[in-house]
Amino acid sequence: MDQINEYKMETARLRNDIDGMKANLEARDGEIERALAPFIESLIKEQSMTIESQKEENMLLQNQISEIKKETAQIQMLILQANKKVANLQEEVGDYTGAKNE
Repeated sequence: MDQINEYKMETARLRNDIDGMKANLEARDGEIERALAPFIESLIKEQSMTIESQKEENMLLQNQISEIKKETAQIQMLILQANKKVANLQEEVGDYTGAKNE
C-alpha cells in the first residue's frame, strides 16, 4: 500500500512539474510573440508598400506597352502607305533601277 501511495505521489509531483514547464513555455511563447509583433507588423507594412509600388509600376509599364503597340501599328500603316506610293510612282514613271542593269 505504501508503494502505491509513493507512485501516486510521484505521479502527482511529475504532473505538477509538467504543468509548471507547460506554464513556463506558454509564458515564454507569449514574450516572444510580444517581442516579435512590431517586427512582423513592419515587415507586413513593407511588403504591402512593395506590392502597391509594384502594381503601380506594372500599370505604367502596361500603359507604355499599349502606347508602343499603337505607335507600331501607326508606323506599319505609314510604311504600307509609303510602299503603295512608291509602287504607284514606279507604275507612273517606271522602274529605272532594273533598267540600268540591262
